[in-house]
Amino acid sequence: MDPVRLQDIYAQHAAALVLYARQWCTAPDDAVQEALLALSKCHPDPDDPVAWLYTATKRRALNIARGELRRQEHHTRAAQQRSEWFVTAVDTSAAASAELGERVIAGLQQLQGEQRELVVARVWGNLSFEQLGQMHGCAPSTALRRYQAALACLRTSVLADLCPNGNC
Repeated sequence: MDPVRLQDIYAQHAAALVLYARQWCTAPDDAVQEALLALSKCHPDPDDPVAWLYTATKRRALNIARGELRRQEHHTRAAQQRSEWFVTAVDTSAAASAELGERVIAGLQQLQGEQRELVVARVWGNLSFEQLGQMHGCAPSTALRRYQAALACLRTSVLADLCPNGNC
């Protein structure tokens, strides 16, 4: 299609096309842009480019909506299948163990990304400080100091309510 004609069609119909696509998806601008790109590549030109553009915009908007729905369903399934961080031991007090587990999870979630990564990799992954240093591009002694700082933050957040006067 002639670029000048395409530009005229865009100028006259873009806002209406975005409004039209909005009824099907949350990214109507993308649907319109994809349809315009497809129109620019049409050879020969459609008999009625505006009608063709509305049809193409609707199809692209529906495709985007299906993708959004699939992504949402995937996230929902993944959240439902997510296992807990800790499994409560059968022979201990279930309530106390569950509460402590919840506190540790909350404390881990409060840590900065690198700190959380160091604690999880060291405690549950059993990685050495040499390996942690390689992961983070630092010396093993630096990894050790960062790990110790992360544990101090975790200890503070987990034990804050249990030991209000710091005698734990």
